[in-house]
Amino acid sequence: MQANDDFFFKMRDGTLESYKAIFKKYYTSLCSFAFIFVHDEDTSRDLVQDVFVNLWKKREDYANVSSIKSLLFVSVRNACYNFIRDNKLTYLDEFPSELLDKQLYNNIVLETETIKIINRAINQLPPQSFKIMKLVLDGNKNGEIAEKLNISVNTVKTLKYNALKVLRVKLKGYYFFWLLFVI
Repeated sequence: MQANDDFFFKMRDGTLESYKAIFKKYYTSLCSFAFIFVHDEDTSRDLVQDVFVNLWKKREDYANVSSIKSLLFVSVRNACYNFIRDNKLTYLDEFPSELLDKQLYNNIVLETETIKIINRAINQLPPQSFKIMKLVLDGNKNGEIAEKLNISVNTVKTLKYNALKVLRVKLKGYYFFWLLFVI
């Protein structure tokens, strides 16, 4: 039995600390996942919080649930669909029926989890390297970064190079995905 399953079983029995651990582990990923559907950070956070409130209220109903992660992602996806439908949002057409396809859904979940892991690694960088890598991920070029941070282009290049070396080690298993986000 994995630790996540243990938290889930304890949460179903009413252990608040286990519920908090589940919330802490999945909240950020679920918000990113919801944002893909609703295109609004505040709405994404609200929908995810509603899912967690319902999880706690109905915790005893989940006796047959084998994966908390799947339950949460499916619940958030459904909450997003309901929000889009109930608010008659026009971008519902952007989500054709293939979004319901399991492989595409799994890819979105994988991407969301990978982004979370990458951000965690970037957050551990020294402050200047952290700023540079965030600007790189936002699509800024070395010259633009140098200008925004009031440092030389060579300093940007050096700090970026050093940060990438550190991230390669920290993200060894996720390096392929990291390249997709940087390129």
